[in-house]
This record gives sequence, structure tokens and C-alpha cells, in this order.
Amino acid sequence: MISDVRVQAKWIHTGSGPVISNGFVEIRNGIVTAVGKSKTPKANTVDLGTVSLIPGLVNAHTHLEFSDLERPLGQPGIAFTDWIRLVVSRRSNFPETSESQTPVAKGSKSNAIRLGISESIQSGTIAVGEIASDPMIVADYGDEMIATIFHERLGQHPDRVRSIVEQAAQFLDTFRNGPKQKCAVSPHAPYSVHPDLLSASIRQSQQYNCPLAMHLAETREELQLLCDRTGPFVELLQSLDAWRPEMIRRGTTILDYLKLISQVPRSIVVHGNYLTAADIEFISQHRQKMSVVYCPRTHDFFQHDEYPLNGLLDARINVAVGTDSRASNPDLSLFRELQMIQQKFPTLQPERILELGTQAGTEAIGIDSQHGKIATGQAARINVVNSDGTQGLFSPKSSCIPLAQYLSDS
Repeated sequence: MISDVRVQAKWIHTGSGPVISNGFVEIRNGIVTAVGKSKTPKANTVDLGTVSLIPGLVNAHTHLEFSDLERPLGQPGIAFTDWIRLVVSRRSNFPETSESQTPVAKGSKSNAIRLGISESIQSGTIAVGEIASDPMIVADYGDEMIATIFHERLGQHPDRVRSIVEQAAQFLDTFRNGPKQKCAVSPHAPYSVHPDLLSASIRQSQQYNCPLAMHLAETREELQLLCDRTGPFVELLQSLDAWRPEMIRRGTTILDYLKLISQVPRSIVVHGNYLTAADIEFISQHRQKMSVVYCPRTHDFFQHDEYPLNGLLDARINVAVGTDSRASNPDLSLFRELQMIQQKFPTLQPERILELGTQAGTEAIGIDSQHGKIATGQAARINVVNSDGTQGLFSPKSSCIPLAQYLSDS
């Protein structure tokens, strides 16, 4: 936690107003007590120089269990179903260690999650939307990380639905009132979730008044599977002894799923790479409680078609940003995701991009909207961005570091 300090910087991006040039932030006991434009520098002011201050970042979608991977699974441009095979293999061979055992074994899911939390904090992230395949593994998030933990549900066989729902209820009952962590649900995707399990997930989201996240419109092959029950996903599911044609009615569309998840208090469309105009219009009509999460570098890794970001923003849809996981991304830096957005969409203003990585994320994962701002009365969750301003906040040469670490290193 940052103790008493007054810092001055060339630019301050508060996240809730215009950029302040030559501004200051005053901090007492880890809380912002004043922010504004410096008129006459005080003697006790720490001048950070030609840097920008930005709010703590919000990673709205990640899978931290893969955080011990040194590189993504497969090669850029890999067929998505081939990548899924690598993920399944990885999970089936994942060594587990009970939380009661010490020390935690290298390679255990718990250890991977802790590595991911540490990496996220060091790169300026203050909150995550974590998809947890085993949410009863309690990771040490510490005081610095806020998390909405989505219980991931995968199950195509109807006989498994009841046990999965019971496990989910145990998780929701256990963690619903955590001080730093919120519980949520995540029926994984149309190809991996039985309709009864999806329906039960929707009911639990309503019952517990918690967010629901679902991977939708991620690949063209997914759309093909829904439309006519053919394509690479059929072969994949058959190889996993998980192909049940009755799961998917021929002619199903992404819009059918959007209509279902729009019934919950807060829902997230994860990825949405291939949303149609009709899909975008529907989400826009329900934008008060529906968000989309864009994972730029994962999108780039799979070499998908251009992301419909401009169309989503034009429709006034809340678009947040996520890293996905190290299974499809070289690291967990949300700042680097924002740099990728600047690269792919150069006409977007830096302040708009920053909003996607802060306030949009808080809305998507259902945490206090006051996070992701530099404002009086808020925790001093602030990052320092090294950029000279001429190249832009998210230029390729910019770097992001938490203010506390920056002061410690100086």
C-alpha cells in the first residue's frame, strides 16, 4: 500500500474526466485525498517527470490456471479445434495438489493461479474476471487483487448436469459474500454445455444475483456447428466421446443463446469475434446488463477476421478487455492488450481505449464502479506509464508499472 505521498506527473488520466496536464495526486494511507492541476509545486512533492498516471486496469476475462505456461499452446494461426485438443491434454495431465498440502507442488493449478495473480498485479491490473475450472481451490489473491470468480461449467452428458449444478451451488454458497472476491457462473460454450446445464446456470445466476459469462461467436466453426451440426467441432467432440447431436437443434444461432443469457442480472459475451449485425443490435438493446469482452492478442493469435470493435462501440455496447490465458497469449499484461487495440484501431482516442481497460471492465464483471479511476476518496490503485506523450499513451514503446513499485524502484 502507498503511504503518505504527493506526486506530480506530466499527464494524469483520471478515467472520469479530461486529461490533467502537469497535475498532482495526493495520497494519505493508501487513499487519494486530492487530485488536480499543479500551480505551485510543494516542497514535499515527488516529481515523476514526463510520465502519465492512469488508473489500475481491469482484466475482464482470464483463465489463470494456465499461468505457468512459458508460451501459448500451438503456433499462431492454429485451428481452434486443434488448440482445444492441446488444452484438453494439458488439463488431463495437470498435476493437482490439495490446498492442505504444503508446499504447493510446482505445476499445480493453485500454484499457476498464484503466478497469474502476481504477474497481473505487477503489470498494473487491480481486478480480474477469472474463469475457474475448479473454483474450490482457494488462491491467495491478497489485498491487492479484486476478483469476480466465474465457476466454469463443462458437461455435454445429461447425467452429469445434477452433480455439476450441486458443485456450483456449494461454490456460490461458500464465496458469495467474500470481501474481495465475488462469485459468478460460466456455462462454457455452446459446444461444451448441455442445454439443461445452461438453463440451470441461468437460474443460479438469477437466484444468486451474480454475473454469467459464456464464450460465444468465438470461431466460424462454432457457427457452422450450430447451423447444421457439421464441421471440425463434430470431429473434435466425437474424438472426446462428447458428441451428442441432441444438444444442438439444427439451425441454432448465436442470437438464440443471447436471448437466453439476457435473462440474467448481468451477462458477458466472451470474445464475440463473429457477432452478426442482428447479434450486435440485440446486445445493444440489452446493454444495461449485457457486455462483450474483447481479447485482442488471443484474437490475433488465432488470426481471426477483423474484430467488430467499431460496430460494438457505435451500438453503445459496453466492451471490456481481457487477456484470456497464457494458453493463447504470451503474458497477462492488460496494458499490452490496450496497446494492441491502439495498433489495430488507430482512430480510437487513447482515453476511449483506457476506458475499455478500466470502467468498462468494472461494469462487465460487476465490481464497484469507483475502481478504475483516480479520484478523491478512492484507493490509490494507480499506474505509471512511461511515454513522452508525442507517441501516444499506448505507443509500442510505452510501459506500465504500478505507482507503488515505481516509487520503490526510484
